[in-house]
Amino acid sequence: MKSKRSELGFTLGELVAATGVIAVLVSFVYPVFVNGSQSASTIRCLSNLHQIGLAAQMYYAEYDGPPMTALPVSLQDYVGNADVFVCPNDPEGEDSYSAFFAGRYRRASEVQFVVGCPRHRAGKKQAVLLGKAKSQVAATGEVRHNGEQVALGEFVEGGVLEFADGSRVDIQDGVSIAVLTSMHSTSGFYSVVWIPDENSGSVDVTVHSGSRFEVLTPSVVAAVRGTKFRVTVASSSSGVGTCVQVYEGEVLVESRVKARKAVVKAGQSITMECSTHKCKERYPGPWGKHTKKPKNGDDD
Repeated sequence: MKSKRSELGFTLGELVAATGVIAVLVSFVYPVFVNGSQSASTIRCLSNLHQIGLAAQMYYAEYDGPPMTALPVSLQDYVGNADVFVCPNDPEGEDSYSAFFAGRYRRASEVQFVVGCPRHRAGKKQAVLLGKAKSQVAATGEVRHNGEQVALGEFVEGGVLEFADGSRVDIQDGVSIAVLTSMHSTSGFYSVVWIPDENSGSVDVTVHSGSRFEVLTPSVVAAVRGTKFRVTVASSSSGVGTCVQVYEGEVLVESRVKARKAVVKAGQSITMECSTHKCKERYPGPWGKHTKKPKNGDDD
């Protein structure tokens, strides 16, 4: 007795077997398709960051300083397409990068974080621009606020930030802070946090030995490796002042609006006060005291 065949000429058993084979093939092909799609979006994002880096260099050359407003506004005259400012993985699709931009007065070196995007591989990978238009992919380090995981770019207030490398930031109540990046780079673990200008208060930072860590305020960038220090921000109608006090190690403090920098050692502090019209600094000295500007200081 012959088996009954479908209208297509297949037996029921053959159809079941064929369906099973197709399901198995899909299970192999679908992840490849998804990964390929994710890779394409990451490549596009890296290209965007590269172009933003080139545009920022042109902005520096013309204005002798970093963009201090939203990137699509500051750099619109230096890019040919507004889509450069949008990551393919950004559901809002307007301005994907300004919230992660670390503007500095000096052009970034080859190993300084400039801007990044944490939207890749479900947040496990970042597209980042390090230095002068050098974009790359980096693994994201987990950050926790009071024990709960926090996303890069998300603002938190008060409490404790803990980083995957063991670094820690104790935040005074009422002070808000965001993590711009926390990643495994080729030169070691690298984190950057941002304290916006509406704050008045302090954060205490303990950096894991060998890790790189930067605190950005409206007036300064405080950059360290394996150091304990405090950053205090004071906002007023006339501008923003930042004081950096060092407990252990050394901190390189650079103005974000003028060509000024200083190395602050343990037991010393420095204060920089900035407004839209001027920036003045008190050079490193013992806590509670500030020396006058040195005649041969490193303030090029």
